[in-house]
Amino acid sequence: MGCGSSKQPDHVVTSEYGSPIRGRHSPKGAPVAGTGGAAPAAKSRSVPATTTTTATASKSTTTIAKEGPPPQAVQQQQQSAPKKLLSMTAKRSSLRDDERNRAVEEVQTAMQDLRPYQMKPLTKQDKVLVMQGWNKALAFSTAFSEALLIYWRLICCPTIETSDESGGPSSESKHAKDPMSLVEKNQDPLFYCLQDRMGDAETLLMGVLDGAIRSLCPANQVVQREAYRPMQEDAIVERTKGEFSLECQSLDDHFALFARLGVKPYYWVRFVIAVHWTMSTHAPYAQEDDLENLELGAINSALGRVVALTVAIPAIQTYKGLVTLYQAPIVHKIQDIWNRFSEVGRADFGEIFYRKLLTEHPQLLDFFSKTDMDTLAIHLSMALDMVIRNVHAMGAMNTMFRSALENLAEVHRRMNVPTYSYALVGATILECFQPVFDKEEEDTKDSDDPAIASELRAALVKVYGEIMSLVYYPMLKQERMVATAREFYEHVKEVLEWSDNQLESRFSQIEEEIQATGSYIQTTEELETGARLAWRNSAKCVGRIAWNTLKIRDCRHIKDPDKMFKEVRQHLLEATAGTNIQSVMTVFKPQAATEVFGTRFWSSQFVRYAAYKNMLTGKIVGDPANLEITEYLISNNLWTPPEKISRFDVLPLVLKLPGKKKPIIHELPKDCIFEVDLEHPDRPELSALGLRWSTVPAISNFKMNLGGIVYQNMPFNGWFVSTEIVRNLMERYDVGPEIAAAIGLDTEKNAMWRQMVSCEVEHMVLHSFQKHKFTIVDPMTVGRQFCTHVQREREQFGRECPGQWSWIGGLLGPTNPTWHLELRDFLVKPQYEYASEGMLLHGIGSGENDDLVSAVSAATSDTMSMFSLNDVAPELPNVLILYGSQTGNAEAAARRLKRDLRLIKPAMMTLNDAKGLGIVEKRKFTHVIAVCSTFGDGHAPGNASEFFETELPDFSNEGKQFAVLGLGSTVYPKFCQAAEKLEKMFRSSGLESIATLAKADEAAGADGTIEDWIHLVKAIILPPNIEMLVGSSLDESNAARPVNKLHWLTGKEATNFASPAPSGGSPCILNEEILESHETRSIRKITFKGPAPYESGDHLSVKPANSDAMVRRFLQCFMVELRSTPLEESTSDKELIDHISTQPFDLQVDESGTTMPADVFFQTPTTLGYLLKHMLNLSLSSKDAIDLVELVKQLLDERMESATGLDKDTVSGSSDIQTLLGASKGILDSDSSARTQAIDDFIATYPTIVDFLETFKDCLLEPFFDDTPILSMAELLCILTRLQPRYYSISSSNKVSPDEITITVGVLRVETSKGVTIDGVCSNYLASLKEGVDGAVVAVHKSSFRLPKDPQAPIMMVGAGTGLSPMMGFLDEKALAKKNGAAGGIIHLFFGCRTIQDFIYKEKIEEYEKGGLLVLHHALSRSSGPKTYVQNKIKEMGKEAADLLLRKDTHYYVCGDARMAKECYESCIDVLRKHAVMSRVTAARHLKQMEAQGRWQTDVWGIVSDYENAKKQVMESKRKAAKLWMQHFDS
Repeated sequence: MGCGSSKQPDHVVTSEYGSPIRGRHSPKGAPVAGTGGAAPAAKSRSVPATTTTTATASKSTTTIAKEGPPPQAVQQQQQSAPKKLLSMTAKRSSLRDDERNRAVEEVQTAMQDLRPYQMKPLTKQDKVLVMQGWNKALAFSTAFSEALLIYWRLICCPTIETSDESGGPSSESKHAKDPMSLVEKNQDPLFYCLQDRMGDAETLLMGVLDGAIRSLCPANQVVQREAYRPMQEDAIVERTKGEFSLECQSLDDHFALFARLGVKPYYWVRFVIAVHWTMSTHAPYAQEDDLENLELGAINSALGRVVALTVAIPAIQTYKGLVTLYQAPIVHKIQDIWNRFSEVGRADFGEIFYRKLLTEHPQLLDFFSKTDMDTLAIHLSMALDMVIRNVHAMGAMNTMFRSALENLAEVHRRMNVPTYSYALVGATILECFQPVFDKEEEDTKDSDDPAIASELRAALVKVYGEIMSLVYYPMLKQERMVATAREFYEHVKEVLEWSDNQLESRFSQIEEEIQATGSYIQTTEELETGARLAWRNSAKCVGRIAWNTLKIRDCRHIKDPDKMFKEVRQHLLEATAGTNIQSVMTVFKPQAATEVFGTRFWSSQFVRYAAYKNMLTGKIVGDPANLEITEYLISNNLWTPPEKISRFDVLPLVLKLPGKKKPIIHELPKDCIFEVDLEHPDRPELSALGLRWSTVPAISNFKMNLGGIVYQNMPFNGWFVSTEIVRNLMERYDVGPEIAAAIGLDTEKNAMWRQMVSCEVEHMVLHSFQKHKFTIVDPMTVGRQFCTHVQREREQFGRECPGQWSWIGGLLGPTNPTWHLELRDFLVKPQYEYASEGMLLHGIGSGENDDLVSAVSAATSDTMSMFSLNDVAPELPNVLILYGSQTGNAEAAARRLKRDLRLIKPAMMTLNDAKGLGIVEKRKFTHVIAVCSTFGDGHAPGNASEFFETELPDFSNEGKQFAVLGLGSTVYPKFCQAAEKLEKMFRSSGLESIATLAKADEAAGADGTIEDWIHLVKAIILPPNIEMLVGSSLDESNAARPVNKLHWLTGKEATNFASPAPSGGSPCILNEEILESHETRSIRKITFKGPAPYESGDHLSVKPANSDAMVRRFLQCFMVELRSTPLEESTSDKELIDHISTQPFDLQVDESGTTMPADVFFQTPTTLGYLLKHMLNLSLSSKDAIDLVELVKQLLDERMESATGLDKDTVSGSSDIQTLLGASKGILDSDSSARTQAIDDFIATYPTIVDFLETFKDCLLEPFFDDTPILSMAELLCILTRLQPRYYSISSSNKVSPDEITITVGVLRVETSKGVTIDGVCSNYLASLKEGVDGAVVAVHKSSFRLPKDPQAPIMMVGAGTGLSPMMGFLDEKALAKKNGAAGGIIHLFFGCRTIQDFIYKEKIEEYEKGGLLVLHHALSRSSGPKTYVQNKIKEMGKEAADLLLRKDTHYYVCGDARMAKECYESCIDVLRKHAVMSRVTAARHLKQMEAQGRWQTDVWGIVSDYENAKKQVMESKRKAAKLWMQHFDS
């Protein structure tokens, strides 16, 4: 059937490239062109968009009125624009006119350039020619698409030194000469347009071309043997329901996407040229008529005219229409309406929107509850303001608007906001705007320019679709990556026979890596499985029966070209295996998302023969398929052919590295080139022709995509089918005439001479290979094997085998068993894919040789030995681990990461020790990994504060990388702020991030986040394949585990040892109980002789000490070990402990026969008494529990391996051992929720290391089934963490008591959920200090908690329990000022305690109240009367509290438990809403402004008493944050 007119009716074009793409005339129900984006991931969650009708809109108006301030209230807040706004509007209008005029000029110029393509009409013959040529290109689609995109990018680069009007950066003249340099660095104009979508550009362009070309002949698109479509038409229509669709379904959708990305009309003119060039160079097996037509040039060829008419011109027209939309009066009208909203009205709009969205779509609560809802509501109004004001800038590059959209997109991706939600968000925005549009229509109906609500709505739909198609893409990209990986791992699971739990456990790690880095790292086993599956799925391969024997050589760690060439040699040696050819694949580093090519070979095979063309006669000597690369090498002086050329001169390997202008050339050593001289058993005259061929078909220009990871450099080989060599010799070498002449065939008279010659050549090939015992297979054998493979796939695995008949039955011939084998050529992933011809795409530049590595050709068999994996040392990263730690948790996490990376010996230090990062350059670190906690009101820890005050050097373009883990708690107002600041510093310095900032929330259980982050960082820095190689090179598998041991000093060493002694510190001059009833609870007022000047509101750090009783209990557990030391002199346990506590020792480690100092944080030599009392934290944290259990499990496993059968029976019967193994199984479980619960239970049972040791003393610390205890003291000391200082708010004023400093301490004693009592280390230590006798090591730390500079400013102070502490310093200072005659503002003190007996500082506060210094609002939560809390007292104050908060000079202070502070915040919101008639979001915005002005200050801490139950409450409240936010509107 012929092709009809180019004017097509409505139709659906079935695309053979991806999903069906609609023709330019979309059917009814398809989205308006321009509202689309890229298609969603195959397994994206699907939620149908709500179709909003007029009735729905009117209904929504009622809903809003019920839920909060009615739309009328918002409309009443709209104000007319002031003169300044009118002036700005006029200025913007002028700028928009300039943009529109410039766009029109660009369109006119491009259309003028395309006019020659329209001079000659398209004929039916032209259309068929293009269709047939396109089908050939689709057979090599991956190579075609890659070449097309790169060539398009190259020819769009500027060619003269000028400012790039397309929006890209100014181009230097040297770049103009070398476009490839711009493209490889992603600095070309098209990259600035597409940016993050560059990864999808190949698919998008092929989709456009496929849809356009197939629309030429719509009647011919249903293929007889593939009569069903990949996706049913009704499924497509279903997805287009509603007003919002972000998918590309029609050609117009694709064109609109490119337009909004800023692809200028000029680029589409170049696109026509790019398609023509790519078809000329990357469509193998083109017929003569194809080539003749292409040789006419782009303008005159059928293909050039088709692309110009069906792609370039429509794309340019779409661009013009989009610019017109952005400048349309209806859009300006929406902008004017929005401009009339007051600031308060916009904030209220955000509140109404989120209430409606989360009420109607509660499934979104989980995503939006991850951040503060008040902030989100304020953010929406700001985002709408930005979008509506700047919509005219759509399509422009390098603008603040584009950057803002990209930042918004990244925020949404980090929040994991699913792509399906954008339609729901759009529908909700429409519902919220509808009453405003209706009122606008009513108000302007009698004006000269009336507004039509339906038109306003349609314009807003259009604008929203355009904007959101950019914002949602990063998340869509992530969803696609996850879906692609999921599909791949389902196949891996089937092959490796994983259980469902194994798959989900592995995939959870992969999802985390993808979210953090955009990619993930596969294990060697997964790589091997994927490569084998790719061979199994290759429709063109007839030899797939051996797919599961493919050997993988994992060389992803090798980057150095010399080492890569060594691996090539090793590959050939292993593949030959003497003469028995083995299928082998060597996999090098995969292609990064930002790389254009990655590292890859330009050589199509390892062993290829050169071709030499006689310029006079045109005759070619050698393999014509390699003529271009041969001429390239010779003309650029990269290779010198032999003096006497032949038909079989082996070409050198050509390797191209990213960023290098010229390739690297390497001549293969003779000992790895295996060839066979072709002989005929019966015809010596044919043997004399000197024909030969290589024995190993090692293909080096393929690539494969395994679950989204692209391996572009993965040379592999199978073995030859004799027909392949015959075809090469007959088609490329054209040996037919000379063989016919040699055997006496008359080529003029014998029509069958070619078939006869082919038979003789096949006979030669088979005989020669078999004679030299090299593996080869004949056509009949391979045909039978393939039929067996097809049957096996069906019967054993239930798989249909894909096959491309032309490469199987068509290749092997009509007498072969495969000739009548019906096969379907369908796509199954993973797959081997064709790569583009890199050599054709690279310009050579100016001929400089600075990047050229000359041939490495001197290698011979006697100088090069067999290389194994161990001979190629992996290029190891040099890692610096930094930490900032206040309580020791961050340091423990850093130390744990150091242990996991111990094979590469990372360095570790505090952030202060590395301030300025000069050490990075000095010691050549490649990675900087930081773990930092946040202290107090967003501050850095003390051992990190100096780092934040220094400038960092510029590390740009040095390739140094970083990752940051933040530790904190969401009960604090500025969660992980120090880590956020640290990440910004690293990014600004030019360090490259390897993972998204991770935040471990202690309130929600930080252990899972920390463990996952450590696993992620280790997987990136030390992937499993490198870890295996390093471990292998160190022979770690056979080496004994490093053993830590105590080395006691004796003799002169002991005599010269100066015993460490704690500093006397600051004397304690007062230590008194201030609770009237303190039988069960205790709060003490403790005063020290002032260590340094301070200000009210500062903090005092106290270095605690473990109790003598705790130290003695610890040592008592190790009596068996202590009695075996050389220092044992005493008989009683007490005497031994007293004696040995004062003896000096070192900690040493025995590793591989070498003794060295152990890696511990404390200095040695030291004594056990000093170490246990002053240095080590004996309480167990979550990380301590994990380390302890891992250590004990490892030691138990080691002992079990060496145990006899009887001993093993003893172990299995021990209840203590079984308890330990049960705990270890739960704590080391990969399921994060189960692991968290197991850790919590463990710590509740054994809150200190002493509790643990006393419980398991019999089985761990005494000989159990061997002569020595399982756990030694040295092993335990190496994993215990540092005893950290504690921080207390100062309760005194330096102005009142300049030589004294007072703190208020609640003495902690709580019971765990398992009934075990915990005594707070520092609070009990402080309580034990004796006045006038003892002292403590204390230091003042500055705080931002300060009194107002204006002494008359009103103050609201809120504190519960010991939260009164800093307020007392403030009140003392205020009382002194009043006594000295200074006027002061009113102070409202909100204080809460349990009963009147718990009223601390009661006398002083009552004195201040009587004196008029303050107004007391006292809340009693456990009195006999009604229970009240400080938050209730704020509400009771009512209008007076609201008026105070609205004053511009009021200061608000809160100190105490973070949950109490949050409740007080809500009370302030409530009084503002009720008495200041504010919306919730407006009230929240006001309080945030107070905070920004320094008038809202907090000094809060985490949960102390009843920690476990409170922690669970916080976790639950976090999950329900958005629901709680909604409930606040019910009052």
